[in-house]
Amino acid sequence: MQFTPLHDFVHEESQSHYLVGLSYKVRPQDTKLAALVPQWIKQGKIKRGVPDVSLSGAKVAGSGRTA
Repeated sequence: MQFTPLHDFVHEESQSHYLVGLSYKVRPQDTKLAALVPQWIKQGKIKRGVPDVSLSGAKVAGSGRTA
């Protein structure tokens, strides 16, 4: 399962920072994190899934020259 923070927050118990715009993966062995996800969804801290890159405002451009 993956989740995306809706705003930056710190989880004091695990001493972890979760940052808006990034995606985090809950692995099968991450039982403590998996138990927190439903709480964080109810609290409006996160949403399931990955960030919507179309909302990020990020743009990539480049140019180059070959010899």
